[in-house]
Amino acid sequence: MRKYLTLTAVLLAGSLLTLESCKRGENDPAISLVSRTNRLVGSWELTQKQGSMVTNTTAGSTTSSVSLTSNYTSAQGGLEQIMVAQNSNAPVLSNFLYKFTIDFEKTGDCKYEAAFYTPVNNSTALAQVYKGTANWNWLDKGKDKVALQITEEGNAGSQLDTLNANTLLPYSISNEYYLDRLSSKDMIWKVFANDITSIDTITVANTADFTFTFTKK
Repeated sequence: MRKYLTLTAVLLAGSLLTLESCKRGENDPAISLVSRTNRLVGSWELTQKQGSMVTNTTAGSTTSSVSLTSNYTSAQGGLEQIMVAQNSNAPVLSNFLYKFTIDFEKTGDCKYEAAFYTPVNNSTALAQVYKGTANWNWLDKGKDKVALQITEEGNAGSQLDTLNANTLLPYSISNEYYLDRLSSKDMIWKVFANDITSIDTITVANTADFTFTFTKK
């Protein structure tokens, strides 16, 4: 009987260690029977976003600055509120209907769709939809698996990404994300990125700090 109880205690202790090892992100579930990879696989919808981006453009001795802050909650009509301030001018507030979904496959493939609607006037809006495919992988190859890298297929190098509906450029999700939380029902991405590009005498420096919350569909 004593041997049986001892063996049971050892097995229980081993199980607890295994369960605890699934907690990788700072806000991951305390206990999970599913690996981080299996939790990631599936279809996700962006439900919340907060963050900011600052762009400084230097041409010769002149520097201009544009700062953007974003707040989005799908539960509030799917509106993204964007505040843009340029140099010392008064900030301008815009609202955009917005939707973003992404599907992860265990093979390392993923596909995404971003749909948003830019107001043209009081009665009409310009609808834009970006669809794309990408590859994903864990940046840390060990057990932690807290950093996710997404690279668009055909994209020549990583680009600064804010999942921003107000972009004037082709939509890009290529970036590295820290998964602060990953459960079977929801996940949280965080990204802090710097990107500097120089062409001749012009230098553009971007800094982005965003948090994205997703819900599994």
